[in-house]
Amino acid sequence: KKKKKKKKKKKIDWLLCFLLLLLLEPQKFRQQDHKISDVTDVERKVQVTYDKDEGVFHGLPKEWEELLNKQFGVSPKHIPCVKLPQYAAKIPKVLVILKEKLIDANGYQQVGIFRLAPDARDNNAVKSSIDSGKFEINGQQADVNVYANLIKVWFRDLPDPLLNCVAPERVEMATKEADVVKIISDFPEPHKSIFLWLCDMCVECAVYENINKMGPKVTLLSLFFNLAIVIGPNLFNTSKFENPMKAMTYSAKVVEFFEKAIKWRQSTH
Repeated sequence: KKKKKKKKKKKIDWLLCFLLLLLLEPQKFRQQDHKISDVTDVERKVQVTYDKDEGVFHGLPKEWEELLNKQFGVSPKHIPCVKLPQYAAKIPKVLVILKEKLIDANGYQQVGIFRLAPDARDNNAVKSSIDSGKFEINGQQADVNVYANLIKVWFRDLPDPLLNCVAPERVEMATKEADVVKIISDFPEPHKSIFLWLCDMCVECAVYENINKMGPKVTLLSLFFNLAIVIGPNLFNTSKFENPMKAMTYSAKVVEFFEKAIKWRQSTH
């Protein structure tokens, strides 16, 4: 009984201390600065909500919109992502939506897709629209090359490029497909899932290589433009190399690495 009384007394003492602290807190601040007074007449003028379906915030002040809804140049850990069953980590929603729009516009059937540059003004307009939480221009569908290019731009603008997670020496020494598979297996998440997502998109695009002329590899007979050539250089940062020739050499190795990765994913489908 004595133990129970002691426990009860302790609880009461803690409660009294807490209530006393609440009562003394305003006085403490007034002693530090007489200009500080209690908060009164609080009014809520802004209500911010997050739309999970669209992956954007609504109701933000205009000066905050671009910052919090920004999709490009931001780590994938800090933007809305969606869970796809075939990948361990979530995939950035902006990539999923851009791919959906690319497919809806029959982008895989367009000659030179991912190679041809879109109109710069249209491209920048759609990019700005996406960064503000929207994906259309005046309700109209953009040029299909805009969607393809913005997928490349998203990877290029990453503050920490995707292949920065692996030592350049490993990429350069990956002469066999098995080497590439081993390196990819060592990628940290979400880098690994995002890289596999990109490879799988290239596999889907290469299905239509007789139409779009964009296969996984260039051959002298077909003259197909290589998907690895137009997308691969967006996966690493050339500025990390002081020697321009070294950067060019490594870029070629990245293309070979990415090509082998696409072929591997192609064989697993």
